[in-house]
Amino acid sequence: MKTFILALSASEVVHLLRDETKTAKGQPELNTTCEKDYIIEEDFYHRVYGISDEEQFDLVTSVTTLTVEPRRESGYWILSVIVEREFGLVSTSEENEMTSTELTLDEFELELSAKGQKGITVRVITQASAVKRDFDYWLADMRVRHPWKIEVARPDATLRRERNRSIATSYPAHPKRHTD
Repeated sequence: MKTFILALSASEVVHLLRDETKTAKGQPELNTTCEKDYIIEEDFYHRVYGISDEEQFDLVTSVTTLTVEPRRESGYWILSVIVEREFGLVSTSEENEMTSTELTLDEFELELSAKGQKGITVRVITQASAVKRDFDYWLADMRVRHPWKIEVARPDATLRRERNRSIATSYPAHPKRHTD
């Protein structure tokens, strides 16, 4: 499996999905799922958060993932938008209520703007590097059929450069450097 981090915004992915669903009258040739899950860290340095080791708190992060897959078997790829958001300390009694849930596209969009974001990752996973071209063709076709305007108060030349840069094919993921 090959993973490529994309120079594609999460908002543009949501826009493309909405427009494609509308164009296809609710039946796009895509399988789309959205799920929110929680990562509960029990072993952390309690004193950093001003609590003692005996207190019943865990460190919680939510991970919301939007997954888009084509309804075909050849040239198969998986597009994922992952939103991580730190909740902070949560009592062990409250964390038992935090269960994995499915979300709508509207609810996912709310997660994009929620406070406490640690990061947003947009990536595509393929079985072979050659299949990445199939995804690139699909994305280029989607962008032609559903143009997306970047609404930012900057000079037009800057917008054109950014749009052209985001249209260019994405680069493979590089390992993250740890600075511990």
